Amino acid sequence: MIGMRVTWFASLFCLFAAAPAAAQGVFAGTWQVIGAQIATWHRDDPRYMPTIDPKFRHATFVFKKDRLIAPPPFNCKAHYAITTVEPGHLFQGAFDDNDPGGHAKALGFTSDKIVNLDFTCVRSDADIEMDFHLVDRDTVLFGLDNVIYTMKRRPAKSPGK
Repeated sequence: MIGMRVTWFASLFCLFAAAPAAAQGVFAGTWQVIGAQIATWHRDDPRYMPTIDPKFRHATFVFKKDRLIAPPPFNCKAHYAITTVEPGHLFQGAFDDNDPGGHAKALGFTSDKIVNLDFTCVRSDADIEMDFHLVDRDTVLFGLDNVIYTMKRRPAKSPGK
């Protein structure tokens, strides 16, 4: 199992090195938000309790070569960069205790080297930055306003359908 995981990650890194023009790489395609939860780093503060944004609850995200098609504010011309992060850097370093690896495992990550998509876009009304974290080849997490959203890859449509 470990050998298969190492081979999968090695394949991803070769893909990224060989095809910088397709920077969204393994993230390319259509993803559906299938779940959301209050972030593990959020402390129960009665003055502010995060809420799951209805526009993201079942949203579709389509990562194209130069554009992200998604609910606002993410629907824009995209700049992507693939990086590898450790658990302490997930969700822009939000795990502020001594066990980021434990939090990462609880969210489904199985490695200390996590493939990450850095997404940025500049619009006339806002500059957007977001990290999308690859749990496995068909599962991505992103955090927004102290909520963690889970997306699953939707299968590509067959020609003629």
